[in-house]
Parts: sequence; C-alpha cells; structure tokens
Amino acid sequence: MDLTDNIINGILAENNRLTEMNDSLRALVFENGHQTKTAEAEAQRRLITATEALRNQVHELQYRLAERNRDIQDVHAEAHRRVASTAQDLVNEAHHLRIQLAMKHMEVQELRAELLDTKEKRDRLSWELERMIIARSRHWNP
Repeated sequence: MDLTDNIINGILAENNRLTEMNDSLRALVFENGHQTKTAEAEAQRRLITATEALRNQVHELQYRLAERNRDIQDVHAEAHRRVASTAQDLVNEAHHLRIQLAMKHMEVQELRAELLDTKEKRDRLSWELERMIIARSRHWNP
C-alpha cells in the first residue's frame, strides 16, 4: 500500500501544482486585461488533461491492487491447502500408530497368557516332582 499511497500523494501534489498554475494563469490574464477567455480555456484544457491523466493513474493503481489481492488470495489458498494436507498426513500417521499400538498390546496379552500357562505347567510339574519324591522317600524308608 506504500506504493499506492506514494503514487496518490504524487498525483495530489501534481493536481495542486496544476491548480496553482491555473490560478497563476488566471491572475496574469486578469492583470493584462485581454485574452482572458483564451487563457481560461487553455487552463481548463490543461486541468481536464491533468485530471484525465490522474483518473488513468487511479485506474491503473486499482488494477494493480486487484492483481496483488488475487496473488495474496492464491498464496493464502495454497498455504491453507498445504496445512490441510499436512494435518491429514498427521491424522493418518496417528491412526497407523494406534493400530501398531493395538497390535503390540495383543502381543503382550499373548505373551502374558503364554507366561501364565508356562507358570501353571511349572507348578504342576513341580507338584508332581514333589509327589514323586515323597513317594520314593516312603518307598526307600521302610
């Protein structure tokens, strides 16, 4: 917007300069007392030409500003798309990690069941061994 402000300020300064020039021309013509209408017409023609130039510059600035706004909107839309894409990637990764965690949890449950089964077998074998030792000790000790 600084460029736009600078151009508008330049246009306004040029307009002021032309207005002052127009006023000066009118004063000179009035002082001389002749060619008033011709000088006013010339000054008015210059003023109209300058106003038209200013109008064209304003239109050019409006066009350029609209282009910049479109560029900004395009960049904003692209950034939004990238953020959405990244967010979806993170959601997908989180889902994948949840699945992996559930699988590991199932593995742990299976290992616990296997451990429990192994402990039960060990206890049973230990009990049978103890029973055999007791039976033998009775058999050897009359």
